[in-house]
Amino acid sequence: MRTIRLIALFPTAVFLLSGCGGGSGTAPVPPPSGLTYTSSAAVYTQGTAIAPNSPTSGGGAVSGYGVSPALPAGLALSPNAGVISGTPTAVSAAEPRYGGL
Repeated sequence: MRTIRLIALFPTAVFLLSGCGGGSGTAPVPPPSGLTYTSSAAVYTQGTAIAPNSPTSGGGAVSGYGVSPALPAGLALSPNAGVISGTPTAVSAAEPRYGGL
């Protein structure tokens, strides 16, 4: 079985708050401080459903979630709750951890 590596993908600016102007050219809103996920570094197996990965934020209320770059095929991010779930259907290279935009 092939594995999908998402090393250190979740904890920081990979997840951006939505509501950045609806394509008006406005820069994305940075994530709140203290944004963490249940699994901060993940390796998922292609074809195997993942346990939902839920966020917590110690830096204030979050109004929505988005992700860049896109999650691997088969995984989805809930725009309201920020939960990552699904079954990876393709292998994807590990993405670097971003410290900010």
